[in-house]
Amino acid sequence: MGTLLSDVRYAVRLMHRNPGFTAVAVLTLALGIGANTTMFGIVNAVLLRPLPFPDPDRLVTVWKGRIENPQSLNIVSLPNYRDWKERNRVFEELAVLDSAGRGYNLSGGTEPEQVSGVRVTASFFRVLGVRPLLGRTFLPEEEDAGRDRVVVLSHGLWQRRFGGDPTLLGKTIPIDDQAYTVVGVMPQSFQFQFWSGPRQLWVPAGWTKGDLEGRGNSFVSLARLRPGVGLAQAQSEMDAIGRTLARENPRDNEGWTVRVVPMAEYGVADLRPALLVIQAVVGFVLLIACVNVANLMLARAAARHRELAVRCALGAGRARIVRQLLTESVLVGALGGLAGLLLAVWGTTLLPSILPGDLRFIPFRPLDEIGIDGSVLAFTLGISCFTGILFGMAPALVSFRSDLNEPLKENARGSTGGRNRLRYALVASEVALSLLVLAGAGLMITSVARLLGVDPGLDPRRVLVMEMSLPQEELYSGPPGHPRFCQALDEQVGGVPGVVSVSAIAHLPLSGGGASRGVLAEGRPDPGLQRRRSPPPPRRAPTAWRAPRRWRSSASPWPVASGRARRRWASASGSTPTPPGSRSSASSGTCATGAWTATRGLPSSGPTARPRGRS
Repeated sequence: MGTLLSDVRYAVRLMHRNPGFTAVAVLTLALGIGANTTMFGIVNAVLLRPLPFPDPDRLVTVWKGRIENPQSLNIVSLPNYRDWKERNRVFEELAVLDSAGRGYNLSGGTEPEQVSGVRVTASFFRVLGVRPLLGRTFLPEEEDAGRDRVVVLSHGLWQRRFGGDPTLLGKTIPIDDQAYTVVGVMPQSFQFQFWSGPRQLWVPAGWTKGDLEGRGNSFVSLARLRPGVGLAQAQSEMDAIGRTLARENPRDNEGWTVRVVPMAEYGVADLRPALLVIQAVVGFVLLIACVNVANLMLARAAARHRELAVRCALGAGRARIVRQLLTESVLVGALGGLAGLLLAVWGTTLLPSILPGDLRFIPFRPLDEIGIDGSVLAFTLGISCFTGILFGMAPALVSFRSDLNEPLKENARGSTGGRNRLRYALVASEVALSLLVLAGAGLMITSVARLLGVDPGLDPRRVLVMEMSLPQEELYSGPPGHPRFCQALDEQVGGVPGVVSVSAIAHLPLSGGGASRGVLAEGRPDPGLQRRRSPPPPRRAPTAWRAPRRWRSSASPWPVASGRARRRWASASGSTPTPPGSRSSASSGTCATGAWTATRGLPSSGPTARPRGRS
């Protein structure tokens, strides 16, 4: 230990005598280690860190899935959820939450605001294994409509809007112009998100008429496995339940099965390859930095050749010399790691605000704070020591192979062949690695440029977006039940100076969100029924046409190829030029030519369709 401390003190003195060399080496390593640590922080938060719930290995998501498509995961209906809950023996708890969630309008206090919330069943919090900080969660009877005017607040909302008032429990607060009783506040450590930001409040399911009748699928199902039950056993039992339900209720369940997916895997499977590739790329950057520093260390070792020869002549063995050189390089690596960690702290603080939505809003894994935890610190320590040893091997190898007594001979010119060959090899390696990284970056830039150059089929220029969420009983069945609001919005916003036209849509194009329902062309057979009776061969294109649930006026940014655009709020306000009792619609070219092949031009009294049900 005394010898090691002596080597460290000598290395510190040597670095102090060469501040320029030390600064360049440390800065080079800091950039490489900082990039790797930052990227590993993201990989750790998304792929490695356990879910922030007790016993996360027992948490699963439960879906409906098409039998012919093993990759399909579909949200579920209330009748399906109740059947699964009654018949399964593998889940300790089963719960559902509204698949979309929505904004809830809070009034009273300083100023009104809209916050993100979601409907859940009473078992939701028990499935996740979390307890409220104050009060309680929901009771089973509060799931019924009329008894659902209670709310559980997130810790952040409780602190920010209500000042952390513990006497708020039992009091009513106005939500969507209705009085809701606050029954609980969740702890600060509990954050829940599902393809959007963390939810700020939770309300009971409050089953609507559409929910009870099973009109379409509206919910995401979560479950906690019983102790000792594995994923394969749960999947086997739910397969059997799915087959039984298909026989009992073929109208809704024929052709469908039940799929059980670990909660930790849902939402990250598609991201894993991309994240690992980016981690490998920044690993190459660190390798280039190591080669750079190795060349610097080799050049300094050449200048110290006579010094090392004197130490060898005074009795120091080759192993002692190599240990001294490695100590110096590891110390430089440690300083580079410390500087890189500081850069990573800054990077992980900045990143959450610029990450794309599909990464920032991964279900069940809030990334508001990526954080530097023990795993990230251990990674930084490991790569700092590894890089120190890696670039320190070059001068150590040269000193081990060369004749250290040669520089002491009178008029000796020394032998630099081996040292020069190693330096040439390092330079060649650095150029090769740099070309590899640059080639990959060039291909990625070219791919992104081509993607940005793809015509999306609409013109987003000079289009402003305002998002809103309106309370309504049947959130998923048909257009919004607020015709006067929609008409007033059209008139008042359209009257703002500079506004040319106004439109509305349920989900923005290319945003990744959407809800749809099937339609049937009059006079054509039901393709879904045909598919259930005779499963299509592999890779056959689907025959069911999906119509996005979007309600908009003539202000659409899409060009119209045939016919006319819809006028005003045709579905919402009733101000439509079409005859009473009828509805107007627009169709994509693919749908029009596939569903109505005989129709070339679409006349005003042209093809008709009827809803087939929502999914």
